[in-house]
Amino acid sequence: MPIEHVNYRMIQDVLQGHPWGSMKTRNNALTPLRGIFDLAMQDGITEKNPVLRVKRMKAQKPPPDALAMDEVEAVLDWLARHRDPQHHSYFEFAIFAGARTSELIALT
Repeated sequence: MPIEHVNYRMIQDVLQGHPWGSMKTRNNALTPLRGIFDLAMQDGITEKNPVLRVKRMKAQKPPPDALAMDEVEAVLDWLARHRDPQHHSYFEFAIFAGARTSELIALT
């Protein structure tokens, strides 16, 4: 189909009919499509970019799956019994400080 015949409704139908893994994937697929229509407009092939009217979907990250307090205690107890005190101290600090791995590595 010539690009100048593509309209908003056609794009919406394709978007709604596709089994997106996530809304972020859907939004990412729209980026190059918008670019194609922008270039077609600049080249004078079409006067409209129907993708501009397509709204980006809100992509929410799932909440972190943090350890429950009893799981934290079990890990720390195991470390205390099976490893040297440094390992126990390191992980106790890491868990309760909420530091990222890169931040922990940077500590001296």
